[in-house]
Amino acid sequence: MVVDDDTQWLSDLQTWLAHDGYEVVGISRGEWVTQAVDFQEPDVVLLDLNLPGADGVEILAHLQRRHPKLPVIIMTAFGNVDIENRVRAFGAVAYFDKPFRLDALLRTLRLFCHPESAA
Repeated sequence: MVVDDDTQWLSDLQTWLAHDGYEVVGISRGEWVTQAVDFQEPDVVLLDLNLPGADGVEILAHLQRRHPKLPVIIMTAFGNVDIENRVRAFGAVAYFDKPFRLDALLRTLRLFCHPESAA
């Protein structure tokens, strides 16, 4: 599951990940994430921190309480070391500053899930 309010970035990530064999659900609104996770049961969530009307850290904390084994990878264009430390303290398994290299994301994703074509 990829969560980002930037629809072009979201679309690009969905395309890149699908091309690599991943089944991707895209969510553009932070307030939809927890319900979508309950319904979709993703292997991993790639979550943008800065979402209008929703705090990414609060979403992360909620997901960790409700789905403690669900890996959440944080991405943000407005990060720094303090934010990275904060999200890791809330349970994020990885952190990426945007823009990031797709190959780095793919290496991280392979730790938690496998593309459909490899299944």
